[in-house]
Amino acid sequence: MPWAVLEGERLVMLDYASGSRPIIDAVMQEHGVEANVVPELGHSATVFGLVEADVGVSVLPWLALLLPADSSLAALPLEPRAERTVELVRRRDRSLSPVAESVWSLIAALPRRAEDLG
Repeated sequence: MPWAVLEGERLVMLDYASGSRPIIDAVMQEHGVEANVVPELGHSATVFGLVEADVGVSVLPWLALLLPADSSLAALPLEPRAERTVELVRRRDRSLSPVAESVWSLIAALPRRAEDLG
């Protein structure tokens, strides 16, 4: 769906601690979309709850779209797709803690792009 569908909508958004928020704002401005941002929240699970309670709709990065199994929400892609690069960095000469190694492996196994989700 085009970004224009967001015109005038009430948006429940992640706050600016999210690296994707400035990108979303820039794309909305590029497409001339003026929306009413109602609350700004720090976690996507809270965003899901407010969207489910019909407070508004949201724009989230695809990695944040792991909807709860019992959710009544649906996710649709916006076109054109906005993208950013995220890099994992670690020291070559140091091993990671078991927890950090688990996170590293989990992220490394994720699809490189939303289209690769199938």
